[in-house]
Amino acid sequence: MDGNLLFKAVQLYKNFPCEIWDESAYQFLELNKEERWCFACSGGADSIFGLLNIRALYQKCPERISVIHFNHKQRRHDSIDDQKYVEKVTRELGFTFYSKKMKSTTATSEGEMRQERMSFYDDIMKKTQARVLIQGHNSDDVAETFLWRISRGVGVEGLCSPRPIQKYKNYYIIRPFLSISKRDIKEALLKHDIPWREDSTNQSEKHLRNRLRLNTLPNWKKDVDRDLLKGVLKTRKILDEQNEALNHFADSQLVECLLNKDLNASKLSKLPKSILKKVVNKWVIEVTQANSLTNNVLEKISSSLLSNSDFQIRISSSTSIKCSGKILSFTRDGVIFKWKTCTVPLKFRLSLPNGYTLVGKKLELSDFELKKILAGEVNQNETAYISPKTEFPEFHIRRRIEGDRFRPLGLKKSKKLKDIMIDKKWNKERKTNTPMVLNAEGEILWIPGFPPSESCKISSDSQNVISLTYLRTLS
Repeated sequence: MDGNLLFKAVQLYKNFPCEIWDESAYQFLELNKEERWCFACSGGADSIFGLLNIRALYQKCPERISVIHFNHKQRRHDSIDDQKYVEKVTRELGFTFYSKKMKSTTATSEGEMRQERMSFYDDIMKKTQARVLIQGHNSDDVAETFLWRISRGVGVEGLCSPRPIQKYKNYYIIRPFLSISKRDIKEALLKHDIPWREDSTNQSEKHLRNRLRLNTLPNWKKDVDRDLLKGVLKTRKILDEQNEALNHFADSQLVECLLNKDLNASKLSKLPKSILKKVVNKWVIEVTQANSLTNNVLEKISSSLLSNSDFQIRISSSTSIKCSGKILSFTRDGVIFKWKTCTVPLKFRLSLPNGYTLVGKKLELSDFELKKILAGEVNQNETAYISPKTEFPEFHIRRRIEGDRFRPLGLKKSKKLKDIMIDKKWNKERKTNTPMVLNAEGEILWIPGFPPSESCKISSDSQNVISLTYLRTLS
């Protein structure tokens, strides 16, 4: 990169001062400028533009800002060059750099890639003790998201994305550049001779979002008689304000309808349908700690409530929402799922009848990942990392049978699985429905809820590593 990058950043900022950034996002940054921040940078025009502007405005605090880059490994050498470029820019600006490569080398769904990327972000936010994650989304992204979500069928809340300020887990995602168009961003970078990386997969029409970006959005801009992006931004803001009002009212109604951990169905049924849905969903999330309900499930519940009759609607493999005697409550049933032993290759994805998916992948662990695993920072209910001592071509997946023995990490010798599960106070449903991963010799390597077997534990010099994940299937 020719010239002094910090000088170019300052010149760029003069053309795009904070006064034209999203006001709420900028104010949030100002209020939290003594905190540690992270900036997610792909190397594309948007994120390079945003990173340089942040550096120009906050010149006195580069040591508190980390740049994080996730390598999706979808474009082989180009993906490596993306990572190298972002690292070079980061070093020149005086920031700390963190990166990670996608575990799988084959193309996966957008959802899976996002899940792994966000998991990496979570790790770095925790490692750096940052409370703010900045992203470089622009006004074109708002329009694309608007189109994409409309086609999927969403309400007011779904149309408010991406938001300038988003609370996510235990940190905030901030998007200060939503008020600036992609065209203005690229023209500014060209003017100041600042290169960026182009992702060739963005030209593929495989994914709906790309088709909307390449085909629909340009025609939409051409067909309207005014500034489309300005109108979309205004609409997003109005919808966000309306959604905030709906949430405020729904919060008060949730308090009114609560009966210990249940809900008063009589009061619920008198609410407007949109508020009724929000109250039920807030109840599910906040009171029961379950996942958010889909709109289809909320529609069934609201229609049933308005019919003033008793009902029971299943929301997961073992959980239902039940209305009886004007009381809405949760019920858990002991459903036992029967399925035969499966033989799968080392790389596999298996959907189980209990509503969960089991996935196996070969991995190349970074030093940071290996250190986390050896320190025991793994959610053993969902994940295990194993390093088999001998090569074998396949796994066997089955349910528990009488006489099974298992030696998880920490036990000096194997023990009856029945006794181990009793020690864990597992109920009959969990004992029967939880899958087990075995090698070709029939040795149990992992059971979700336990550490992996002592025989395949990870060590500091492990080369042959396989990750096993057990997650609820998304509906």
